[in-house]
Amino acid sequence: MRKNFHNNEWSALIITIMIVMILTIVMIYLLEKIVPASRNVKWIENSNIAYYNGNAAQEQAFLYLRTSSPWTETWVIKPTNQPRGYDMKITASWSMIPVPWEWNSDFDSNWNIIWPWDPVQFAINNGIDWSKVRLYFKVPNMKLWTTITLSWWTTTPIINWSLAWSGRTMFASWTQIMASNTEIFNSENSWTLAPALYTRIWADLDDIWWTFTDFYNWINAFAWVVWLWSAWSICTWYNCTLKLSVVNDLISTNNEIIPYLEYKIDMWTNASMPLQYAIIKTDWYSYWFKKSIKREKLQTTSDAIWDFTVFQ
Repeated sequence: MRKNFHNNEWSALIITIMIVMILTIVMIYLLEKIVPASRNVKWIENSNIAYYNGNAAQEQAFLYLRTSSPWTETWVIKPTNQPRGYDMKITASWSMIPVPWEWNSDFDSNWNIIWPWDPVQFAINNGIDWSKVRLYFKVPNMKLWTTITLSWWTTTPIINWSLAWSGRTMFASWTQIMASNTEIFNSENSWTLAPALYTRIWADLDDIWWTFTDFYNWINAFAWVVWLWSAWSICTWYNCTLKLSVVNDLISTNNEIIPYLEYKIDMWTNASMPLQYAIIKTDWYSYWFKKSIKREKLQTTSDAIWDFTVFQ
């Protein structure tokens, strides 16, 4: 009897060891599945936090621009000792347009696009010396080793300008006042000629003729009533909008269609001018995850339908 009792003890011990081994193997297997899944859940959580808070930072930037002047810029830098937070930078003005690293031409660096029904518009303040402002227009360099030039059939008006204030708008209504094909560089030339605005004579809708400089510096009579001690021009506080519009077909000397023109504005010694689109960049961090978002906010503009109305 005693011998059988000892045999039962050893059998129970062996069964217990086997059960423990099986449970250990099952636990190890489950841990190998559960731990990575839990880590993935945490990673997804941090990724979502970075994404949604990155968009929230963008909304804060839009709200800031909505309640500020067009030239206003700001930035936020995340403290280095915080695992979560964001960087934000708003670029809204520059002395050269486009901003050197923010051009949008497909063919030439540091040039922006202007084409029909997509005018270039800028909110401008008083105090600019327009005799020192340079505007450059060129044909994009679409073909390597081939120079592309606008058609030279006649002195065709290509780009119309308008300077708008809330109470009056001045247009380059004469074709010779507009930028013609003689002032548009070919695809290989960039810096030989820049159309000057300040000496040109424009007309407003009341058929009153102005030079660009006279209209820009015009002091509204209402200013004398409100500010008896110092008058301000109509463009003070960025109340004016300068618009450049392509108003004719873009055809090369080989009768090929040119999709768009490129432009560049150099303010020279003047202060910075607001960009057409304020550039908002945000980076939101959540531990090992970062969400980078870049958006552009259109500044004060006038409708392109006015171009059609004037020429009708």
